[in-house]
Amino acid sequence: TAPGCRARTKERRWLQAIAALLLAWMQVAACGPVVHGDPLTRRYTSRDFHVSPNLLSVAVDASGYLFVGSTEGVLRYDGARWETIPLPGNAIARVVAIGADDHVYLGSYDTFGELRRDGAGNLAYAELLTAVGLRGSERDVGIVWQVVPAPDGVYFRTEAALFYLSYDRRHSARCPMTEKM
Repeated sequence: TAPGCRARTKERRWLQAIAALLLAWMQVAACGPVVHGDPLTRRYTSRDFHVSPNLLSVAVDASGYLFVGSTEGVLRYDGARWETIPLPGNAIARVVAIGADDHVYLGSYDTFGELRRDGAGNLAYAELLTAVGLRGSERDVGIVWQVVPAPDGVYFRTEAALFYLSYDRRHSARCPMTEKM
């Protein structure tokens, strides 16, 4: 080939390389917008939800509502406002969990239960000790350490025993805790 053709071929290769780099840079630049300003997270303080900042457990239901166990009951956040759902005797909501039935289950001290809608449509605490067959002094279950949803029911692990309750309330079980457990 003639010497002039080699020079043109080199020029073309350089132009192709520069064009490829320019296209690659443009694609990278177009991948996503740069977000300026505040971060995309939000920090909430006790001034936002109007209770003490002692938060113990968090769960999110299928509708996206956030439930937080606190020393002053259960907090519910809908994305715009906070609502406090008190427990009987101002009990602590030590642990919250969402069951496969999309109910909010929780544990406290000497009680465990769920949140149900009352006649006015508000969420309120409903204890489940009776549903698992506890009467009298058997109801002194101590601290409820865990609430574990399962496909067919929910487990409540307390100081005294492990309790099971099916979602349809037809089956329940009690397994006493021993020192080794």
